[in-house]
Amino acid sequence: MRLRRRSAGWYLLPVTLFLALALGPVQGAGAQQVPPWVSYQLGQMELRNRNYAQALELFSEALAGQPLFPEALAGIAATHQAVGDFSLAREYYLSSLHLSSHLVVKDDENRLRMNLVELLEFSDHREDEELLRAQLDAVIASDPIFTRRDPIPHQRDQMVSLLYGGGLDRVIVLYRLSHPQSTAGHRRMGTLLMSSDDEDDRRLAVEHLLFAVVEITGRAVEAIIAESFRYQFTTMENFLETVQRYPAVRDYIAEVELIRILRELETALSRSPDAGATAAAAEIARNRFIR
Repeated sequence: MRLRRRSAGWYLLPVTLFLALALGPVQGAGAQQVPPWVSYQLGQMELRNRNYAQALELFSEALAGQPLFPEALAGIAATHQAVGDFSLAREYYLSSLHLSSHLVVKDDENRLRMNLVELLEFSDHREDEELLRAQLDAVIASDPIFTRRDPIPHQRDQMVSLLYGGGLDRVIVLYRLSHPQSTAGHRRMGTLLMSSDDEDDRRLAVEHLLFAVVEITGRAVEAIIAESFRYQFTTMENFLETVQRYPAVRDYIAEVELIRILRELETALSRSPDAGATAAAAEIARNRFIR
């Protein structure tokens, strides 16, 4: 049951294996220079161990050996962020994104953008607010259904209409989404917009939070079906009760904060000017797991 998100290690071989393979030949007299990707992984280990000076040195060594190394730049950014140097972290994240075409794992571009979003959320500068919004827009652009680039271009509108006309449970019974790379962007954007004074922003907040809920719930439902093929989603309340019997699914739901997102969706619906929003919010509010 593969539900856990990838750790900050990102890519390549397991650390102990590739370090044994890579460092073995470079020990002793006449040793060759450590390859940049090894320095990078060593830097990740030091960062996780909170040895920030060593991490910064290793990421810098990796970058010196391979200038087009966005992962190393992101490592430097994360190190500065960890010690509270937010201005430097911001610049290094931006530099890393500038070289995103050189990422080994293309999906890590969205991860970098979300790391920058997390950093910018603590800023009071107007230009940083605009930059934050731009990063979220870029992440959400990878969702073809939300951007209406999918083979069924009206699915987004159908999901929203069903939410207002039939409630959240009906949406999840009928629809599945498979774009986890955009889920965090939807959630952050929905949270950002739901307190806006603009009615259109509040409408969009509902849509973003709805997509986050459907994506997360769909993945969890598929994981339950893999364990118990007769399972069918009926209501969110029944689903949240069922996940308690599946530790991996329960942990995933807790990690991605599904219950908190449901509460945010309820709040966004209560602030939406659209007909049917109040009833949809009331359905969520009745769920004993999120009261």
